[in-house]
Amino acid sequence: MLLICFEALWRDLPIIDFHHHLNPTLTRPPEKPSTSYAHGIPVSTEHKGLTHVDAHIELMDETGIDISVLTSGSGMRGELKLARLANESLAKVCREHEDRFRFLSHAAPLDGEDALNEVKRFLEICPGAAIPSAFGEIGLDDPRLDPLYELLESNGKFLFIHPAITTNEAEAKFYNELDLYRTVGREFSLVMATTKLICGGVLDKHPGLQVVMAHLGGGISSLVPRIVHYQDKEMWGVAHDPIHGRTAKEPFENYLKRIYFDTGGFFGDERVIKIALQCIPKDRIVLGTDYPQEIRDAEPIKALVSQMKSLSIEKNGSNLLRLSS
Repeated sequence: MLLICFEALWRDLPIIDFHHHLNPTLTRPPEKPSTSYAHGIPVSTEHKGLTHVDAHIELMDETGIDISVLTSGSGMRGELKLARLANESLAKVCREHEDRFRFLSHAAPLDGEDALNEVKRFLEICPGAAIPSAFGEIGLDDPRLDPLYELLESNGKFLFIHPAITTNEAEAKFYNELDLYRTVGREFSLVMATTKLICGGVLDKHPGLQVVMAHLGGGISSLVPRIVHYQDKEMWGVAHDPIHGRTAKEPFENYLKRIYFDTGGFFGDERVIKIALQCIPKDRIVLGTDYPQEIRDAEPIKALVSQMKSLSIEKNGSNLLRLSS
């Protein structure tokens, strides 16, 4: 199976949606969308579209998507019990529809050896593992996540980073109105996650780690020039600060050639991808619909695939990565 990027759309290859949600554990979906709150802010909306596998397949047929890589929002909360439930339910779906779906092993890497074993349990049949962009106050450069990174790196598997479903109580105070956490907070968390992976030394420590960052890194391209210029630690007077003076071994933009970024999170709006292409190489942008959350019908997905084709220039497909399952 091939991970779809711009060049793949020029060739006779399967079209793969790397960011596709399903929650088969939601046995009684609400008649109307129902939103749950945490620390006073909206964090998760459940609806019928998350549960009906046949409807997902019909949508894929209509939009020309051959294979979808599944994740469940409930499994990406960093809690081992929820991760196990998501993994078992999605594994069942994939066994029943092995020609249409793969799933990512949901991980709770702060829960020690048991959590690592949960990822290992499904790693032979999964293209990788999924985690949130932060675990409360703990970022992705925390050494406690190194065992997961080492496991995925040594097995040639992907690490998919999804915006954190919820946030901690202190941060929630900044998003206490206007649904600000889901509107902008999650994108900020992806910008932070991308920057911490790079400047925090994770990609230097794990050079073979294959990362797929959701939502085009939270729209990080528009901030790249600012981030790059703040890597001059001497200029900003923090070169000898052990916390704020850290930076990566290579120029920041070099790492954008190593990370994959999916197109989910922006409702298929073509403007966002055009902005992303200013700093992210097109062979590092992969198709992600975020169906059936931010996109819930076929037309935006058709437009998204069409846009990726129209923006593609090179036709060699030489930079495609193989998924191992």
